[in-house]
Amino acid sequence: MNNKTKIATVILIISLVLLGYYVYKWVVFSKAYAITDAVFVKSDSISNISFKRVAGRIIKINVKEGDRVNKGELLARIDDEDYKVKLQGIIYQINSLKNEKEALKIKIEKITEEIALKTDISERKVNILNDEIKALENSKKEIDANIEQLNRDYKRYKKLYEDKAVPKNSFEKIATSLKSLRAKQDSVKDKINALKRQRNIAKKEIELVVLQQKTIKELNKKY
Repeated sequence: MNNKTKIATVILIISLVLLGYYVYKWVVFSKAYAITDAVFVKSDSISNISFKRVAGRIIKINVKEGDRVNKGELLARIDDEDYKVKLQGIIYQINSLKNEKEALKIKIEKITEEIALKTDISERKVNILNDEIKALENSKKEIDANIEQLNRDYKRYKKLYEDKAVPKNSFEKIATSLKSLRAKQDSVKDKINALKRQRNIAKKEIELVVLQQKTIKELNKKY
């Protein structure tokens, strides 16, 4: 056997050994993995895979290794129990939000009616108070005029009384009338001030109602 033959024999033996090694590795690999065009999945250890939109635990495989599959064919099913639970939770939240929205709508309608009633009452109250204040101010003007006249009479009667031109009771009558009118004037002033305070309160109530109306408008924008 010449040297060329020996070299060829050695190369052949090495090639056969390498081929046997790769064949052995392929057999072991194919037993452990399911082969597809896209991925390798170790069949005895992997239980969760990712699909295009969802992920989960496989509960059923519809094809076997080596089966020909078509586009759109269902290859496997995953456990959808978690998704059902989540769906029920979402449905519950949606229904809860719907109930809250309906309750809020009823509340808004009720508040709107109350606001309209409050506005009407407050505006009526302001108008009534304005009329009462106006009447009292007119009365006060009359009292002021009478007091001004009695002041002149008082000064005149006082001089006449001092000159003994009129009796004491006539002078005292003027003084008493003047004192009575001044007391009435003070009473009317107090009433006018009290009514003005009530009117200010009523106006504040109207301002508050206006703010409530703005709040209702903002809520209506949201719902």
